[in-house]
Amino acid sequence: MAHTGLAQFHARWVESAAYHEAGHITAAVLQGMHLRERGIHVDSHGSGISYYWHRLPGNLANSEQDRLERERTIVALYAGPISQKTFFPDCPEEDWISDRATICALLRESCQNESAPRATVENSLQKKAEELVSKSWLVIEGLASILLAKPETPLALAEVEQRWSRGKNGLEKWMNGSEVKAFFKKSQIVASIRREDVE
Repeated sequence: MAHTGLAQFHARWVESAAYHEAGHITAAVLQGMHLRERGIHVDSHGSGISYYWHRLPGNLANSEQDRLERERTIVALYAGPISQKTFFPDCPEEDWISDRATICALLRESCQNESAPRATVENSLQKKAEELVSKSWLVIEGLASILLAKPETPLALAEVEQRWSRGKNGLEKWMNGSEVKAFFKKSQIVASIRREDVE
């Protein structure tokens, strides 16, 4: 019985990873951020990755556009764990370390010359992500369901090299960027893909 319960917990955790990644992607698209052709992936161990163009820490430029890019990225990052917790409140949080580290780095950059306390900015962006997830839940749920219905295939070499999967040479379910874009089109949401060779 205990083994059955553990297996069910693991299955639910794996499913919740799809909601995590669907949350990232949906928040990104609804904020006008571009998709990447490598799409959205989850493995059989409960890890996943979403490919969309977002702000990376390290550029300290602080124009209005820079701040907007950071804020959109933070909201998209928060939307992942919020979506996962909505689907599976008891899911482990160990896979959120990378998201959290990026959020913290971007917040430091955003608040370097701001009068508002960092905690105030963070709370505001987290609330924005919560509202976005709530309003878009059916879209997130639909995308996660389509991803979970995909057959398991061997992890591609490019994904192994990315090191997001616990499985290394294991199995994954995935949708490419064109499939993700088509999903949003059916939901009457405009999504665009930006090529990898475009800065």
